[in-house]
Amino acid sequence: MVQTVCMRRIHLYLEPDLDEALSAEATRLGTSRSALVRDAVRASLEAYFDTPGDAVDELIGGLDVDPDDDLDWVIYAPQQSP
Repeated sequence: MVQTVCMRRIHLYLEPDLDEALSAEATRLGTSRSALVRDAVRASLEAYFDTPGDAVDELIGGLDVDPDDDLDWVIYAPQQSP
């Protein structure tokens, strides 16, 4: 067995019914019980794993102004000198 990600082995204590449900779901999905537990833990701790987003994506929708209905005026209006 080759692991590409460094992982730490831990021990979990589960009630028998939870263990049976975990095994059944892993079989149904064709994955391991460990993978299901990792996914569930990661989903429940999602806030800890948030990565900073793209700065440009963060700006989209950030300016709260109404568009100008007179586009010709915006483009062709005489320039005011400073």
